[in-house]
Parts: sequence; C-alpha cells; structure tokens
Amino acid sequence: MLPEKLQRVKSWITGNEGDLVIAVSFIFVALIGFGLGRLSALGGQKIPLRIDYPKEVANPNVKFAAPVHSDTRSRSEFLVGSKNSDKYHFPWCPGASRIKEANKIQFSSREEAEKLGYKPAANCRGL
Repeated sequence: MLPEKLQRVKSWITGNEGDLVIAVSFIFVALIGFGLGRLSALGGQKIPLRIDYPKEVANPNVKFAAPVHSDTRSRSEFLVGSKNSDKYHFPWCPGASRIKEANKIQFSSREEAEKLGYKPAANCRGL
C-alpha cells in the first residue's frame, strides 16, 4: 500500500516538475523579500553609544564605572542644561547629547537647576 502511494507521488512530481520549480522559486523570492524588509526596518532603530568622561581626569588609564540607568536614584547626580533652553538632562539622555559643548551648563543638583529656572526634560527617564 505504501509503495503504491509513493510511486503515485513520484509520478505526479515528474509530471508537474516545471510548475513545482516555479512555485518553489516564488516562495523563496517572497521569503527573501520579507527578510530584507524586516532588516531595513531595524536599521533606523540603532542609537550610537557615546561615553563622555570628566575633563578633570589627567590619567587616561583610570577606569570609570558606567552610570546606573534606573528610575530611582538615591545619590546626587550631575546634570546638564543649555544656555539656549530651559530644560535640564542627565548627561546620557538624548537631549543632552545634542547640546553643543560651548552651550552646556553643568548643575550639581536638581535644586540648583530648578532655582535657575530650568525644568526637567520630558524625554529623559528618571527626572
């Protein structure tokens, strides 16, 4: 019984070989197109990583710990603002990276920034 069905499948494949090649080719082209579309959609989501070290450090061999990116911060953080804006940011926030070095203002606390009329940036988590 099984050899009969296998023989029927083989004869059907040999009789429809041209159609099967076209169908398999169409499926491969569709899968490749889908994969390329997904790959191009992921390209715009990459954000470059930028690490700024304090300028006061004279020894370049000194290692620094990366800042903790959590919503609850217990210690006093150093903040930056712009001379041309009324917002303050953590140094690793997207808005802080767009401030030119000549326009950057550093604050030692939130209170100091708010006392000078600055408000927390909406796109900076944790402020």
